[in-house]
Amino acid sequence: MRAVHLQDLPDWIRDLFDTSLREAGIDAVWAGGEEDEALPKLLAGADVLLTSRRRVGADLLDTPGLSFVQVHGRAPWAVDWRAASEVNVPVSVLPHRGAVAVAEQAIALMLGLYRMVVDGHKGTIDGSYESHGLEPMRTSERKIAFNWLNFDSVRQLLWKAVGAHRAG
Repeated sequence: MRAVHLQDLPDWIRDLFDTSLREAGIDAVWAGGEEDEALPKLLAGADVLLTSRRRVGADLLDTPGLSFVQVHGRAPWAVDWRAASEVNVPVSVLPHRGAVAVAEQAIALMLGLYRMVVDGHKGTIDGSYESHGLEPMRTSERKIAFNWLNFDSVRQLLWKAVGAHRAG
């Protein structure tokens, strides 16, 4: 199988690609920096096109034998989806490598807001619990154990769904 990557990447990323592709038995060709006139020769015999931001239009999608286009990063706009559909070449978009970290941070922030983590921390540090007649202690009582600063808006996530709306 022959894969052509349409633009240069930093050496450390290119090395990752080369290693992974070689282990998978894929011959990788780097077309980065090539003028558009030189591309047809490089694309000859290509099974797969890889891009992160260089446009893949009808001219490239019409490469004989092309069976797949992979977009890595955050540029699904890089491919002419209509042209790909017309020549029956599937396109896949792999999210940017930061997508997982961003998603995890979003979940952490949601939990922090929902469980009032910052307010609870500040209340513990400044001794707000004293106004409730409480002292930090171990307990098995749910009301105290999970909301010992007695915040009105602290909730649990059990049976909740992110992004879901339930009528009624």
